[in-house]
Amino acid sequence: MPDVTIRNLPDVFYQELRGAASAAGRSFDEHVIHLLRTAVRNRRDPRQILARAAVLRASMPGVWVTQADVDRLKNEGRA
Repeated sequence: MPDVTIRNLPDVFYQELRGAASAAGRSFDEHVIHLLRTAVRNRRDPRQILARAAVLRASMPGVWVTQADVDRLKNEGRA
C-alpha cells in the first residue's frame, strides 16, 4: 500500500482533522482515508448535475436568475 505525504498542510487544518478523527473514534490516518474514500465515491459527473439542473428549471417556469441578478445581489449593500 503506498504512503502519501501532504506538504504545506496548515496547522489549523491539521488540528481540525485530528479533532474530527478523535470525535469519530478513528485514528488520524483512518479518518483521512475515510474522507478521501467518501469524496471519491460521492463525486458526480458534471453532466449529471447539469441534467438535474435542467429538470429543476423546467419544473419552475418563469423563475430565472441571470448572471446580472447574481452580480447585483453580490454587490448589494456594498459601498
